[in-house]
Amino acid sequence: MSAQKPGELVVCTLLKQFAILAKSKIEKALEEKQENNLVKTMRLSEDVAFEQLLDALHICAEFALPSLVQTIIQWYHSQHSSGSQYSTYLKRAQLSKDCKPVDDLMTHSCFVSGSDPDGSHSSEIHYTLHPSLPISKLNKAVKINSEGGIVLKSFCLTATEARVLAERRDLAIDVVFCQTMLSILRQLSYHPGHNDKIELILEQSFRRFKYREE
Repeated sequence: MSAQKPGELVVCTLLKQFAILAKSKIEKALEEKQENNLVKTMRLSEDVAFEQLLDALHICAEFALPSLVQTIIQWYHSQHSSGSQYSTYLKRAQLSKDCKPVDDLMTHSCFVSGSDPDGSHSSEIHYTLHPSLPISKLNKAVKINSEGGIVLKSFCLTATEARVLAERRDLAIDVVFCQTMLSILRQLSYHPGHNDKIELILEQSFRRFKYREE
């Protein structure tokens, strides 16, 4: 078995660090009050560690831009609710039997989907979350169930709260995705071609904007 090349090791290490820091950055953004502007909260100037990581990825992109772009796109598709791999990610997270307490709001905020347990309260939606979700964020604890041998906590959120949390999560992922792409795509001149990936990036980056005639 051939040993991993130094360049490959560097890129893999940086991408692992990206996954960790991006998750932490999004969790912190979700902890902010809903009245706060999410884009301003996630400015690079507010997160030195993530900014330094993007600088390192920018340097690596001169030599490995296609691999970096492909990996970041796959990360996006597994995290964003519109992503092609999101359903797989969601199932894997829900079936996880690792009940070690962690402050993992980013992961558990993806569970904001479901239906009222008995259909009697149209203003509330029932959600089943892993026990590591911070109670301070969703303090409307209802009960503790046991399903399939795994202890789960059930919470009730209003439809508005659920929608806002889901939208803020997706927007935070969009911000991280755009910040990262802006950093590494500055090396695009070293890697001509790859128009398919460029078109995909443009579509994802600008889909929140709507054309308006003057």
